[in-house]
Amino acid sequence: MLSTTVLMTIAINTISIAAGLAIYYISSKLGVNERKKVIEQLTSYIINFVLFIWLAKIIWQFPLFISDPVAVLAYPSNAQAFYLALFLILIQISYHRKKRGLNIQELLFHFIPVFLSASFTYQFIDIVWLNNQFA
Repeated sequence: MLSTTVLMTIAINTISIAAGLAIYYISSKLGVNERKKVIEQLTSYIINFVLFIWLAKIIWQFPLFISDPVAVLAYPSNAQAFYLALFLILIQISYHRKKRGLNIQELLFHFIPVFLSASFTYQFIDIVWLNNQFA
């Protein structure tokens, strides 16, 4: 059974990302269809990044995953898994750039407000709601 701390962390991260996407949707000057397309693309990359982190955890701890898969997937990842996931998402973005003509500058231009809004929301929840004075 998952602990309350893990569920709270997942909920706070999900709320933060959703708030970042909502703030971007409200504040963007693009048309409605373009905003939906950008939000769909950013959401896809965020979900893929989370999946790549899980895949990286499995790769780095494969013998433990074979014997006890829940122990690998339930607990937080380390820096190695994060960097491998970052490398994999960069490979995916470069693939999309070559095959689909993805503009990386435009992607970053849309991602930065979402990231900053999500980070601000996360810190707000951590400081105000959870009363974490060391955040």
